[in-house]
Amino acid sequence: MMRSAGRAETTAPVPRVDVRYRIAAWLVITQAIAMELCATLALPLLLLSHV
Repeated sequence: MMRSAGRAETTAPVPRVDVRYRIAAWLVITQAIAMELCATLALPLLLLSHV
């Protein structure tokens, strides 16, 4: 078996992001999408009511 010279092989696991942070990130993204959609949908109503 051939090994590359000068490189040490490591078997350390790749650190994963905690599930709580993933859930929090998706909630923030969902909130941002909802806010943008609500503002877009409210614009015609606001323009028609002369606000």
